[in-house]
Amino acid sequence: MHFSDTDFIPHSLSLERFIDEALVESMEVKPIGYINSLFAFKNGTPRQPTVCPFARGSLKIEKSIFTNPEHSLEGLEEFSHVWVIFVFHKNTTEYVKAKVKPPRLNGKRVGLFSTRSPYRPNAIGLTLAKLENISGGTLHLSGIDLLDGTPVLDIKPYIHKYDSPISCPSCMNSSPEEDVKVSSDSINRGNQEPELLVSDMEQVKERNMSSTDRTTFEEPKSQISNSGTESKSEENDPSDNYDCKVSCDNQSLNIESSSEVVNKQPIVKAAEWISDAPISKLSVKITDRASFQLQKFSKTAENPDFKLKFLHSSDEALDAIKAILCEDPRSIYRRQKCEDSLYYFTVDTLHVTCWFDDNIVEIVRIQPILYAQHLKVS
Repeated sequence: MHFSDTDFIPHSLSLERFIDEALVESMEVKPIGYINSLFAFKNGTPRQPTVCPFARGSLKIEKSIFTNPEHSLEGLEEFSHVWVIFVFHKNTTEYVKAKVKPPRLNGKRVGLFSTRSPYRPNAIGLTLAKLENISGGTLHLSGIDLLDGTPVLDIKPYIHKYDSPISCPSCMNSSPEEDVKVSSDSINRGNQEPELLVSDMEQVKERNMSSTDRTTFEEPKSQISNSGTESKSEENDPSDNYDCKVSCDNQSLNIESSSEVVNKQPIVKAAEWISDAPISKLSVKITDRASFQLQKFSKTAENPDFKLKFLHSSDEALDAIKAILCEDPRSIYRRQKCEDSLYYFTVDTLHVTCWFDDNIVEIVRIQPILYAQHLKVS
């Protein structure tokens, strides 16, 4: 009996699709480097990158990826932020659930893909970090929410023009009746099929119209043309009304419309629980004893156990600790079942002990990590 190559392919798949899926299944990824972070344990590590701006770290590109890693970073210094694609390497769960309980919802279940839970079918994470500087093949970052030793798969520059939906014209809320129209006179003057791009018009407001029904706007300081050059608006008459002029194929077109022009509003949205969570931010206090202990830490401490590696001073260390605690870093289980227990976490070379009481969290002890007899980590 003879078999063709396609006899072993499921009927629901084409040969091309079958080959593609086979290639994906055999795909291997290799970390380009590993994060050096002030968070050595999961306890207390921020869940989002904006929680603690003092959270510093670095990423060194491996020489196994590039012989000259510094070459791969040329030009990246022109950007202020980078996307970091990484692996949740501390996940111990062998299976994932379709519904999860985000800490901010305090026990309510929602679909996994509507959250940023680290327990996913593919344990891949994405975070945004501030790029402080680059030295050789090493990136120095801040505002990170990554554990020390986190494998990084890729980095990409953050580009506001493309990555922020609010700056994207296609994400602005407008209907065909509200679109700005080009007058037929302008087209008849030789501008055939003009491609009109009007951007950054947050200050557009409706003015009183004259009998000519001409659409006018408040005077903008400058407008960016499609080619990227600035063109200043020109005064139309002493009544302080202005024609909106934009550059199109290096020609200025008078924009006229008989329809109303309204402010375009971004249609970007997020779940209500993101901004209005059932749990509130906590008030952070510190005991006199813990405050005295904190003062022993510095960048130049003679005792290496008290020497800070990432944070610049004891004051900055306190700001970092407060930023972490005010967001309540406890898991839902600890919040509900262990509310009377002490909570421990580490940041830089500090081991912090605190306790929670309603909407208040109090720091009761700060000591070097090496002095902590029992590191309680989740």
